[in-house]
Amino acid sequence: MTNQESRSLGLDHYLKANAKAYKMDIENILKDKPVIDVGRENCSNCDPRFKLIFSPEKTRNNLLLDKQITFKSNKIEFRRTFKRNYRYLNTLEKESKHQSERIAKRISGYKNIANEIDYKFETDIRSGKLFFLPDYLKKHNLKGDEYSMGFLPILLAFNKNSKSTPIRIVITPNRNGIAKERNKQNSHEFINDDDNENIKSSFSYNDTIREYELNLLSSTKITLQHLLSILPSYADVKDGFGRIFLHPETALSALIFVYKNYDDNLPTLNVENAIRDENNEPILFPAVYSSSSYGQKDLPKVFEYSLSKSSKFYEEYYTKEDKIPSVRVNMVNNILCSAYVDDIGIHKMRNSIFSYFINAYENHGKILNTLHPPLNNPENIHTIDDLLDATSQLSSSQFDVFLKNLSKFCDIQLHRILIKYYHSAISI
Repeated sequence: MTNQESRSLGLDHYLKANAKAYKMDIENILKDKPVIDVGRENCSNCDPRFKLIFSPEKTRNNLLLDKQITFKSNKIEFRRTFKRNYRYLNTLEKESKHQSERIAKRISGYKNIANEIDYKFETDIRSGKLFFLPDYLKKHNLKGDEYSMGFLPILLAFNKNSKSTPIRIVITPNRNGIAKERNKQNSHEFINDDDNENIKSSFSYNDTIREYELNLLSSTKITLQHLLSILPSYADVKDGFGRIFLHPETALSALIFVYKNYDDNLPTLNVENAIRDENNEPILFPAVYSSSSYGQKDLPKVFEYSLSKSSKFYEEYYTKEDKIPSVRVNMVNNILCSAYVDDIGIHKMRNSIFSYFINAYENHGKILNTLHPPLNNPENIHTIDDLLDATSQLSSSQFDVFLKNLSKFCDIQLHRILIKYYHSAISI
């Protein structure tokens, strides 16, 4: 047996062992259910687990984020507030050029990969997400000297197990560079500026981004939502970060370098198709993303906060006749505010689903007649108490079936509303 075969068997054994341990952990956490007094379990008012789920997070009261996220020109716009050390940030122009040249050389000979990258660039150009620098300045009526410009090297990220995006073009804001315009004083590690602030002599774009109080949901809360929900359902916001448009100051701080195809003038990393100079050398052109991209460390928090602001923007700015009723907007707002970055989960408990059903719909009896098992006199159900009284006559097994069917009906409607609502909120 060769060393390569031995390593392969070792990896397979490791993966199988870890998969088995992971499965056992899931089984154990479901078995290890806390003891709850009779009559208190699954009650949103007295089950202590619900108090943990609904306890306030530090996620929605950050004033700094509130100032950076606005609604302009029918879009959610983000203008990043940098730390003071941003003035010393290396532009990384040479490093960015070198990295683009290196990637182009690496993929030469791999026609399919080059074509896939060209397709992604073309998609971004046609959707208005990516611009060559002169086109971006013209669109925003800028001369080019209003804001400082910087570059970020790009990177190809491969994930052979992904069916949707096995190849992704990402920026690298964690790339360090020597601080510019520095004046070292009595230190090999820090420099001092006019405000007596210590600045590292080498730092990255991410090091200029401020820290926020915003926290993601803890694993404990996510687990409890799974255990206590009737029929939890989940969705992913497609290209979530890309839906947050950048203020020109923020966009111009993270330029990239790409070649330009001589046939269609679209971005490319295929040197064979690149426009060349008089010395027959391929020319790199600066390009700018008008919306957020993966890599910058504050984006998960910024996106999550943007979701929590969407309802406010929708209520204020959407004026068309098909505007969604407030009771449904409130339900959608609760869903968006409990999202884990761009992963949206609908976690409904008994009281919340009954309240939503009664308040969101008018033809209660007609809808209830379509659900199984049937309730007595559904046409007389008009309030939450009416629904509670009717369901109290069902057996435990019947009640479970009814609750799941009602939840499924509301889930279908909410998914439709959520899609319509989110697209309306970002393109009013």
